[in-house]
Amino acid sequence: MRSIKKRIIINFIFISVITVVILEIFLINIVKENYYKNLEDSLYNQIRTSADLYSRYFADVTLNENILNDVDTFWKQTRAQVEILDKNGKVLMDSIGVIPPDIIETEDVIKAIEGKKGS
Repeated sequence: MRSIKKRIIINFIFISVITVVILEIFLINIVKENYYKNLEDSLYNQIRTSADLYSRYFADVTLNENILNDVDTFWKQTRAQVEILDKNGKVLMDSIGVIPPDIIETEDVIKAIEGKKGS
């Protein structure tokens, strides 16, 4: 037979542990979402800068000609993998040198072709 004191202490510890675990899970999710949102915004700003740079200085020739001339100014500012796609979703250039043979039809590429922002 347990005393009331032991039952109260066990219940108090159980409630405290459950509360801490729930708060930790909540805090981890908030930090994770905030990190990914900031990362997405940073990448979006970098790509907008690259697009502005392209339209100002390199738009007088076609994208294929720019790629053939090894104009790699677009991805020098980031360590992220950068792919240059045509309007059909075919990869023309990849910053790590891997060019898939198929057309990319992921959700973000489809949104980009439609002129929307995707991730």
